[in-house]
Amino acid sequence: MNARSLAYLPRCSVSELVKSAQHVLSRALTTLDPNPSFVDDSFINLNGKSSIDTGYNMESVDLNLLFQLQQYGFSRTPYVINKLISLCAKVGDLGAGIQLHCAVVKMGFFSNVYISSALVGVYVKCANVTSAKQLFDEMPHRNVVTWNSLISGYLKIFCPEIALGLFLEMLRVGIMPTAYGVSAILLGCAQLEAGELGTQIHGLSFKCGFCSNVVAGTSLVNMYAKCTKVKESRRVFDRMPERNVVTWTTMLTGYAQNKLPIDAMILFREMWQIGLELNRVTYNSLLSSFSGRDHLDHCKQIHSHIIREGLESNLFIQATLLSVYSECDCSLKTSTRSS
Repeated sequence: MNARSLAYLPRCSVSELVKSAQHVLSRALTTLDPNPSFVDDSFINLNGKSSIDTGYNMESVDLNLLFQLQQYGFSRTPYVINKLISLCAKVGDLGAGIQLHCAVVKMGFFSNVYISSALVGVYVKCANVTSAKQLFDEMPHRNVVTWNSLISGYLKIFCPEIALGLFLEMLRVGIMPTAYGVSAILLGCAQLEAGELGTQIHGLSFKCGFCSNVVAGTSLVNMYAKCTKVKESRRVFDRMPERNVVTWTTMLTGYAQNKLPIDAMILFREMWQIGLELNRVTYNSLLSSFSGRDHLDHCKQIHSHIIREGLESNLFIQATLLSVYSECDCSLKTSTRSS
């Protein structure tokens, strides 16, 4: 498919996406190289932790720096331009990003896939997905980073059908996905509650060796839970070689969303026993699973933990506590006196 044919991507129904995915993912599972070598080290270096050796502390975008670099000839290097563009994305400065886009065209760097991909990232970060898509269509070459950026952009504006369509098109043209890309598209499956499609993406993730990746694994846990497949979610969780607090909170949230407060409490106790540092998201998720007088004791127990952790003043937790105690036919003031 050429660039112009990607200029308009209609939204597909979930059933159409599943039907299309069956063929595309089946082919991808047998033809794509699980150990691609197309990611250039120079791009990784450009987007690493190194900084431009200019003596400037680049905490914000200063376009005067670009003009000074241009005056002395330094801005002619792709490295410097890419770092400036990446900085625009980091701080979300759309105006500076647009000016750098113009500079890139004037300097003849537009055909550089890494620089153009970074520009797509700027537009996505600044929620200007229309401009990101236009730039994407005009690019003579694209790599997996380009595709990932645009896909994540559509997910951010809650257009999962378009994001999934792009992901399938990326596979059709033979580009191997990354763990980040698979994690992003699993979010799209979760937004659509498309469990069948998510299961197919799970198969692709397994083929690519991403299931051992904590981010991809956590996304699988979330996808299955959002699609009400809690047993599958827990199975993925149990098989993960590495889990972080986000993974545990995601599993706990899955129990809460599926109205399984006892399972959520058991998991909470496991988290507490192994010494995981719980946050407001964890407590909010757990509290939201309680409803009715049968769960009042659980609610009081978690409230006590919240007080000990010093999180009671958090506005989100306060609102959740008020709501939960109300559902349990108990006032927050009364419960505080009795606990």
